[in-house]
Amino acid sequence: MAESKKNKKDLIIGIFGRRKVGKTNLAASLGGKVRPPRSAAAVANAAVKLKGLGNVNLLVPPGLDDERALGVGAAEARALLDRIDLAVVVIDASQGWSDYERFLLSKIRFSGDPVVAVVNAEPQEDPSALLDLLKRFNVPAVALDLSRPGDASPVVELLASEVKRVREQPNLVSGLVKKGDTVWVVVPDSRPSYLEPVGPLEMRLTADAVEAGATVSVIRASELRRRWEEITERPALVAADSSVFGQVLDLLPDDVPLTTPRILHSRQRGELDLYVRGAEAISDLKPGDRVLIAEACGLHVQPDDIARVEVPNLLRKWVGGDLEFSTSGGGATMEGVEGYDLVVRCAACTLDPTTSAESLKAVREAGTPVTNYGVALAYMHGILSRMIEPFVRAGELAPLRSESRSIPVELHDELCLPPGM
Repeated sequence: MAESKKNKKDLIIGIFGRRKVGKTNLAASLGGKVRPPRSAAAVANAAVKLKGLGNVNLLVPPGLDDERALGVGAAEARALLDRIDLAVVVIDASQGWSDYERFLLSKIRFSGDPVVAVVNAEPQEDPSALLDLLKRFNVPAVALDLSRPGDASPVVELLASEVKRVREQPNLVSGLVKKGDTVWVVVPDSRPSYLEPVGPLEMRLTADAVEAGATVSVIRASELRRRWEEITERPALVAADSSVFGQVLDLLPDDVPLTTPRILHSRQRGELDLYVRGAEAISDLKPGDRVLIAEACGLHVQPDDIARVEVPNLLRKWVGGDLEFSTSGGGATMEGVEGYDLVVRCAACTLDPTTSAESLKAVREAGTPVTNYGVALAYMHGILSRMIEPFVRAGELAPLRSESRSIPVELHDELCLPPGM
């Protein structure tokens, strides 16, 4: 049974950044006697005690942009992102912001862990542009001269503030499970992962369920039928990765509470009802309507990008014709949504709950329906009703309007091929 991060005696703080940005000097400023690692793949660590945080274990992996850190060592370094309690991202003012920092921030934020940034700027350098950029992503940041160890109290204050904020967030399974219950977390047999089949959101879900007094079982999809046939007591909640949700749906009876980790995440942020009501507006779409695809991070677009391939293709199939799509990305707000018939946003994993809620203000004020990728896909595949059933039973959500039609899940991959493939 996994141990909740909040119940650990020592916090784990990861100090991340590219090569030679000042990670080791920051650790020394925090009181850690960290020696430069002997190899490109080694992870340095040190035990310290910080005001407002207590006992802390500092972990300093190599720069993940280090081409020498290949193989298992590099995978282990990256896997630290999935098990830290807090993160410090160090950015050199002379190197600036890149897709590396953007990806790192996305992954940390998706895990639900607090993060602060330290801009390493020498006295003659102006860090204001970087600090303004970080402010857009609502990342608490401070500029320090890390050319040598010095006073790091501003970093400690930021970390303590972020820890307090995260600890005040609702538990992911609050009101759904109680002490003595069993929770199943169903994961795919294989997934893009550095070392473990369990992603950061599943790890957080496991920790929160354990904190609520439940017993957690992480089950691979291929093992689910055997586990179901062997049980003597049904789970109080099953959270299945969206990629295997259809498989789980076919096996488990209707009276077993079933949802996904991402749905639980949207519920924790207080956004689930908004997304569900927005998904219902998909049934009102007709050819020629305007749809805005809103992304928070602005990462490089991939050939099979969900925002530009999966969601648009399925929406076209749903309405039986073409739609007018626009995209926005790289910012925390969604302004200028008037005139759109639907907004479909990303998971906003680069945004903390406060900023995510702030970004939805313009949509709420305009009265434009808004949903997110996962909820939209679930609605069009006819499985959203089952995903939100636990919250309908709890009286938190109204049931969906009748889903008169759906696109079979088995057609998803065929319909979502990128153009030219």
